[in-house]
Amino acid sequence: TQAATQAATQAATQAATQAAHVRADAFEVLHEWVAVEYDWEAMGTSRQAWLNNGSFIPENNAIAGIKQWRDDIYVSVPRWLPGVPSTLNKVVVRDGRSVLQPFPPVADQDPSSRAGIKYVQSMEIDPHGRMWIVDCGFLNLFDEERFEWHTPRLIILDIDSLKVLHVHEFSPHVAIPPESFLNDLVLDLKHGFVYISDAREQGGLIVYDVERDVSWRFDHSTFAARSLMPLTFCDHRSYPIGPTGFDGIALHPDATTLYYCPLASFELYSIPVSVITNQSTTSQQLSAGISHRGTRPSISDGMAFDAAGNLYFADMQGCSVRKWTPDGSSNVTDSSSVLIGGEIAGPRELQWADTFGFDQNGNLLIATNRLQQFVNGETDYSGASGSNYHLLSTHIGHRSYMEPEAQRSPAPLH
Repeated sequence: TQAATQAATQAATQAATQAAHVRADAFEVLHEWVAVEYDWEAMGTSRQAWLNNGSFIPENNAIAGIKQWRDDIYVSVPRWLPGVPSTLNKVVVRDGRSVLQPFPPVADQDPSSRAGIKYVQSMEIDPHGRMWIVDCGFLNLFDEERFEWHTPRLIILDIDSLKVLHVHEFSPHVAIPPESFLNDLVLDLKHGFVYISDAREQGGLIVYDVERDVSWRFDHSTFAARSLMPLTFCDHRSYPIGPTGFDGIALHPDATTLYYCPLASFELYSIPVSVITNQSTTSQQLSAGISHRGTRPSISDGMAFDAAGNLYFADMQGCSVRKWTPDGSSNVTDSSSVLIGGEIAGPRELQWADTFGFDQNGNLLIATNRLQQFVNGETDYSGASGSNYHLLSTHIGHRSYMEPEAQRSPAPLH
């Protein structure tokens, strides 16, 4: 019929438009690994020595966080399991191969040392070359028998000099032992605060006041994980979803509104920063400030705003990265669109887009790690399934959400 023909034509046109938008060359693979490898020369001893004493177990190493400063890319390798030599690293090329060089040096990341960096999931780099590192504190999150809890800290490091500018330890009232999982952070340079997601099952939001060197937390039902049925990902396999709460966190470039989502949830929320930067805010005032911004097409991990106010997040089941530009009336359910991804763009590269970063040339950086396979012990390290870990770049024409503050003088640190 004519109606059926028109519908078919419209569907074909829409599919062709989408295919053009998510073409296979929409992103560049900067670095990739079947299994993570390190710069053993920088380690001081041989790879075999690390293997022999159990300090390096290749299959326990997975890349999570990504950030860039000048021409260098930095990544985190969480100490989810034993055998992770360094949890924070710079990507370097040795003999044509991409490897991870401990940053700061491996001696400063000794988990047996009280001062050593224990576990980094995420970090952020401000426009003044200071790296803000969340040391979650614990070790071996995925190994109950070897799990260790250490006090979580925020470490501020000058990248060029490697000087530690300040360390803030979170009290047990802020980072609740042994449950709190300080997962991701954003920097509010305009007002002088750091906002950190606590991904424990009940979730939590931690606020750090830079000038006063104090921190506090908020709890709310929208921070908590939801009970989800197993989900089918773009590797065409079904996986259970663990009870991970408040995870994704993103600050609008005008520094007025914080956006967030639990990992085990399809919902997206926002709250004015004026509510959470007041340490005396009550639970009723917190609830009154929270807005539901819609339902995402799938679960997602990290999120990030660019300087133009576009929000980027992953669609884990659709194997894509999506873009949404919030305004006063729009919601993510109706108005987000695919930036890159889907079957056309190659699900091998975009399985579990974990974290985002920005360079100075208008490119969005993406770390992908097939985490749905890793946490279930199903990562294929034979190479038959291609690389498991990718660092990708796609041009968006905008810089980081912190760009409006790039010309300001850096806030003094204690």
